[in-house]
Amino acid sequence: MFADDLCTLRAGTDLADTCCLVQRDIDAVVKWSHDNGIILNSDKTNLLIIHSPYLRPTGSPPFMYTHSFSCLHNDFVCCNCMPIKEVNCVTYLGVKVDNIFSWSHHVDYICNKLRLLLCKFYHLRFKVPTSTLKLLYLSLVEPILGYALDSYGLTFKTHIDKLEVVNNKTKANCKGNYYKLFKICRILLVSLKHKYLLAINNHDSQENSPTLVNHSHCTRSMSAGKFEVPKVNNFFGDRTLKKRLPYLLNSLPEDIRREQDKNVFKRNLKKYFIANLA
Repeated sequence: MFADDLCTLRAGTDLADTCCLVQRDIDAVVKWSHDNGIILNSDKTNLLIIHSPYLRPTGSPPFMYTHSFSCLHNDFVCCNCMPIKEVNCVTYLGVKVDNIFSWSHHVDYICNKLRLLLCKFYHLRFKVPTSTLKLLYLSLVEPILGYALDSYGLTFKTHIDKLEVVNNKTKANCKGNYYKLFKICRILLVSLKHKYLLAINNHDSQENSPTLVNHSHCTRSMSAGKFEVPKVNNFFGDRTLKKRLPYLLNSLPEDIRREQDKNVFKRNLKKYFIANLA
């Protein structure tokens, strides 16, 4: 009865060849949809080419189409279908993905949603106790910030700082000492919440498991059970899980880093982050 967002992904170094593969996938999906009584919305179908900002695609991509039933089943004879529109940002499952994975559009989208709540918290702080404000924050603000944070949290620090500035304004009157209020309410800052999600989502992960430091002679890093942090050449490499995860784990106390029980790890990790708010 209901259809969710659908996308097809292809990676390659030749733009024309990659687009041909995507077009083949689109034709297969469209044909199956028509045969099963489903019509795709061509007006909401977009093309997004994700690339490095320092290595832009050469040339324009070939036109791509979501062909109609008659066009598709008549070997594209007299095709009058409109080409798919190329865009710089798409919304997929509530997340705004841009063409260079900077997450700037999504951060701006979240900031605008949070600003709509500012006036409500401003007026309510004089009428309800702090416990009620905290409950409202957890039910209204936290879901907005936390949705897909483990993904968009890998963006630039300036974007995260922008979120925290807006987020601080949703709090009760604390005379500018926002860290103190976060600690009292036991709520993590956006930057810390991302680190928290990054650590617990990859706890004992086989796919993204970091490698322990191993040398021919004993070092302090080996005895402390620290992980190898790979060297990277640019900020794209710095934002990968292979770099961020071991770097984060190495910054934690040894007892937390070595904890095998995930529930204990989550509890101790949150306590550590809140205790070090300053």
